[in-house]
Amino acid sequence: MLKIEMNSLIKLFNFPKIKTIIFSILFFLGLLFPAPKSFAEKKLKIAIIPFTNLSGKTENDWIGAGFSETMVTALSNLKNVQITERFLMNQVLKEISFQQSGFIDDRSLVKVGKLTGANIIISGSFQIANTEIVVNSRFIDLEKGTVENGSGMYIRGEVAKIFDLEEKLAQQFNQKFSLIPTEQEDKNMKSVIYSTNSVKANKLYLKARGRYMNGGFNGKKEAIDILKEAINLDPNYALALALLGEIEIEYFNTNKIFNEVFRVNQNVDSFYKDGLNHIKKAVSLAPGSFEVNRSMAKILILDKKEKEAQLFLNKALAIKSDDVSSIIIQAFSNKENQLDYINKALEIDKFNYEVYFAYGRYYLYYNEKPDYEKAVSNLLKSVELNPYSWEANMQLVQAYMRAKDFTSAIAWAERMILMEKDVIGYIVAASAYLGSGNLEKIKELYIEIDKMVDTPFVKTILVGFYIRDNDYKSAFTLAKNGLEKFLMIRIIVPYL
Repeated sequence: MLKIEMNSLIKLFNFPKIKTIIFSILFFLGLLFPAPKSFAEKKLKIAIIPFTNLSGKTENDWIGAGFSETMVTALSNLKNVQITERFLMNQVLKEISFQQSGFIDDRSLVKVGKLTGANIIISGSFQIANTEIVVNSRFIDLEKGTVENGSGMYIRGEVAKIFDLEEKLAQQFNQKFSLIPTEQEDKNMKSVIYSTNSVKANKLYLKARGRYMNGGFNGKKEAIDILKEAINLDPNYALALALLGEIEIEYFNTNKIFNEVFRVNQNVDSFYKDGLNHIKKAVSLAPGSFEVNRSMAKILILDKKEKEAQLFLNKALAIKSDDVSSIIIQAFSNKENQLDYINKALEIDKFNYEVYFAYGRYYLYYNEKPDYEKAVSNLLKSVELNPYSWEANMQLVQAYMRAKDFTSAIAWAERMILMEKDVIGYIVAASAYLGSGNLEKIKELYIEIDKMVDTPFVKTILVGFYIRDNDYKSAFTLAKNGLEKFLMIRIIVPYL
């Protein structure tokens, strides 16, 4: 009765909305004396730091996040650059205490480069006076491990025309590093920057992405609600529609598993239907968007429609052939060459948590024989790079349990609870303690689970514990308040 099947909880894996690409050019101007490389010939890996708000008003902080997010998404459309993925960037900024101060010194800039593998850093600040905003952008070349080549550039404009300023910022970067986007790349970049004309909708989109990235399981529902507000303001906001659809499908799959585990019948089908419709609309609005096509591919693969998914994945890869997330999606839709695809992703970006998450899943489920040691080591690396991925944390607990290392499984499950006190963490921890036979701890965890979810299944488990402990009063009270009469009589009467 107490056994929870962890495999049910692990059915769904997803890959956050992450954009990383790389372009390598070998350009020879002579057979014997090649010319020195210019910026345009470098392999550019860029770390983008949120712009610092110098205005002193916290309600304007979102603008700094907006500049960095736009640069991440827009520059990802260039084939000769690779952007440090968001989760790693968040973790690095926490390590250098950027969130607390909002400022970053030269020593910390060098540290950012070492921790992310970036050779270029984009940072900056902004100040608002009435309706005018002044932006100071800084593009820093870390090739020599210093920031001596950093250069400041100023942009001035109206807050109401902030998207025009974002376009100028991207143009400044291209000019600084002698990058010449193709006509299609320029079109894709502008489609990102001008995906909405509503500043308020853009602000909500940024807020939702933050909750999705840092909010764990609970953050997904919050992000859905925020994105719906954004789309109410702008029904044709393609980026918001794509992100909303992706999160809605993830939320549907997670809750479907939740229903199976707890024997409840909450209707979550609307999340799937709405999610698919939102992504379809995003595709119709931005058919050439890399991010939108990748979102559709991921959803179709989760829905086991591999052939349809491949069409959209091919479109995404045609825009960015070296995108790590797309290559990993390709890996799990092609079982024959899975390891080859994951190895290719590692060659592109050894700092990407998704790569190690994919290795962990491969050695746990798809290898000819499970290799728990390799699964654990890769999942540990994945969690190190992105501690807030509950999927990676959950897989790590599962790997320890399959290896019968229940001590480590319990320790990691407890860490999940400390990280975010949501029901998934408690379920995973209960499963880990089940393997060790610690029924008292399982009882404690189910008492907490009962406070979060009101289901007969959980209450039945707790009634069983109370009866085992001869605590018939608690058993009867719980059964009376939470179970149907026939089930209450069936459980309690034999012990009276």
